[in-house]
Amino acid sequence: MYSFKRAAICFFSCAVAFSFSACEKEALTDLDLMPASSKTINQRGEIGGYIPNPGGENLPQPTIVKQIYIPKNPANAGFKTLAWKITWPTYPAGADEDQIPTVFSTDDGALNSFNYLNSVDSTETYKMHFSLYFDNRVLVSNDTDLWAPLTYLDFYSVGSSDIDNTALKKINTSPAIVEDWVKNNPGILASEMGNDANSDYEYDDWEPYQAGDIYIYQIYKHDEDKPFKYGVIRIVSMSPRVIEVYLAVPNINDFSITTPSPFGPGN
Repeated sequence: MYSFKRAAICFFSCAVAFSFSACEKEALTDLDLMPASSKTINQRGEIGGYIPNPGGENLPQPTIVKQIYIPKNPANAGFKTLAWKITWPTYPAGADEDQIPTVFSTDDGALNSFNYLNSVDSTETYKMHFSLYFDNRVLVSNDTDLWAPLTYLDFYSVGSSDIDNTALKKINTSPAIVEDWVKNNPGILASEMGNDANSDYEYDDWEPYQAGDIYIYQIYKHDEDKPFKYGVIRIVSMSPRVIEVYLAVPNINDFSITTPSPFGPGN
């Protein structure tokens, strides 16, 4: 049985594609990539719209490259992949970690700092799906290590219908396989989430991630009849810090499409 982390648990379309390394754990090339913005915080509303540093942080901000992958094979084109490549600058020693954008939402690609989220309405925090930079770990809302830095995150909020549940699974696979999933068959992520054969059984969620680490995640709500959502997180590089986030979404205007949970609703 695969292991989860500690948990009870469009944006702008481009015709270009990421360059993957088929066998090496190295950063992707930036050839043919179109930078989205010099700022990373996504304005709530229209996906892909950015505003300059709404949190007012003094630190340099990450950059995000956004793409969409649509499978060429019609048999797999019921789903497409939304992709974000996030590159953080190198921060000086002693930099205020509360000002570094780390909390990510797949709803609109927003990447926000603790400082910003604690200064606005709690609904902004509740849109989170995971933290990517803080503590050199991928953390979800049920991880209690996020409850101290995030004012509105606690036992009661993570158990309510206000916030999505995110399950995370570290896997043993190659960048080439991830490339095939996200570009050619994103619908397969649901079954890969439940595939015991690809689980990293030595994974300890207390340990920091490193370049080459890959995770599959599932987003769901216990008390709502909504489709499960699946995606992949890839740690491309530690210096500079580069992380890719992928999310499979329906590719047609038919919201009856659902992807089954491999472990049953609400689990």
